[in-house]
Amino acid sequence: MTPERTHTLLCRHSRRELDHLFTGIVHGVRMLRTEGSTHVDIITRARAHHLTAPEAVIDSWAAASYAGLSYWTDTAPVTLLVRSGFYKTTDLRRPNRRRLSASLETCTPDPEFPNLRTTMLPYAAAQCLRDIVNNAHGWWTYNVPGLSYGETRSVQFIDAIRQLDPHLNLGDIQAEAKGVVKKTIVEKAVGLSDPGAQSPPETALRLIAAQVHPGLTTQIPIYYGGRLVTKLDCGWRKEKVGLFYDGEHHLTRKQHDYDAEVTLILHDLGWESMRVTNALLQNPTALQRHIAQRVIPRAF
Repeated sequence: MTPERTHTLLCRHSRRELDHLFTGIVHGVRMLRTEGSTHVDIITRARAHHLTAPEAVIDSWAAASYAGLSYWTDTAPVTLLVRSGFYKTTDLRRPNRRRLSASLETCTPDPEFPNLRTTMLPYAAAQCLRDIVNNAHGWWTYNVPGLSYGETRSVQFIDAIRQLDPHLNLGDIQAEAKGVVKKTIVEKAVGLSDPGAQSPPETALRLIAAQVHPGLTTQIPIYYGGRLVTKLDCGWRKEKVGLFYDGEHHLTRKQHDYDAEVTLILHDLGWESMRVTNALLQNPTALQRHIAQRVIPRAF
């Protein structure tokens, strides 16, 4: 739904209609009420704040959402870059207000609000990393041995950003993070990231599995009869051991039948495959033991 200023809506609706049909997003901005939903996504909130502060630049999680990031953004406040009136908040109805640099490069990604400006992805990503490192924004994540939850989230975030643009130069994010996030923290997150992780659980699976045996790679294509049958989420080519993360969509009968066929084909090709569920991923000790039982004997 497209937000509008309250005074604009009052030109077309009575006050009673306004209270009945529209819900407030931020002070002075409303949108049409949706039955059964009180959730307001970050793009709608960014548009609302743009209406009240059109000179501000949208940054951080909202800018990343405009760039295509679909994880974690809707639970974060909008961040505005402004020239005065700075403050921090965790209230989704209010924006963070940070200082606007005069030389900052921006873009206009919203065709419905053509004057709405956001920061470029590398700059926004650096600000998001700062929020993660400072525990200003986070999410539930898996326990990866040897990593803090913040470090795991940082790697998940970088992996997700790389999915948005395969040609993204990670050096640009590192440059924008200079003076914002400690260099060693950024370097560790970038060093542990991988362009092949297509979901946050896949990131956790890779980080846990990579500790078992060296040589792990991601998105390994499997061909059979001249056609691409599947891609392993990660695995070891030399040892022919592959791992899949099975999310909720694998619970359907159609997908289950296809997965069974893939398992048989992999067996015919000499591969040992293992399907990892969310419950197993939450038990990294057991997961690493199961993986080792499959990959270590094939390594010698």
